[in-house]
Amino acid sequence: MSHIDVRRLVGDKSSFAGHKWWYHFHSLPAIFKGNNVGKYVGQLARNYSKLTLNWNDDLNSEWISRHFLATKMILSSSVMLQSLEYAEDKNLRVAVSYLEYYSILMALRAMLFCTPAIGWNKGEMIRLDHKRTLNVAGDILSKLNKELAKKILRYMFHLKAYRELISYRAPSSGDSFEKVTCPIHIIFRNSVKSSSSLRSCILRCWNDRLKRTLTVTLHLRMNILSRFLVRS
Repeated sequence: MSHIDVRRLVGDKSSFAGHKWWYHFHSLPAIFKGNNVGKYVGQLARNYSKLTLNWNDDLNSEWISRHFLATKMILSSSVMLQSLEYAEDKNLRVAVSYLEYYSILMALRAMLFCTPAIGWNKGEMIRLDHKRTLNVAGDILSKLNKELAKKILRYMFHLKAYRELISYRAPSSGDSFEKVTCPIHIIFRNSVKSSSSLRSCILRCWNDRLKRTLTVTLHLRMNILSRFLVRS
């Protein structure tokens, strides 16, 4: 029994974006329009329907791996956010630039692990470079809020450059270069919240489609699990 099934047993049903949920979204309604989310959920459902029609041991193992890794990314992002608060309070500038960038990157990667928009490619998805991660995440977010997606991408590429400057240039040349000038806290908060909430939304769609089509008991392929356990 998944945690989604547990939510259905003990939680209350809610409505959002034309769908019924057993999860109360706090961030999505504030960031994205309901009709945009509804269209995206419909597209997800169709993609997952095609995927689950040919469900087998390999796909089962792959998607368990993907959701496990997504959970690790959310945990990592949460830990970094807590560390960021401390670093900002203590004026640890080197740590702040690192934690700002990677806390959002981890949340975005969690979203990508849960979506069929990008293939597993025999586990190579784990090694996805930063630029590709940001671009694919931006494509997904743009389906829901184009302006926010543009701001997040612009902010993230600026943060990436700023982190590299702090890490590689500042030790020898100081840090008199241009700082991030966009509304950091608004975009930062929306970046993490939107990607984390979307992951919950995507996971519910995946679980529903799988339950509708799965009729046999499947097994885990240890050769698949061992690869990602070593790499992660």
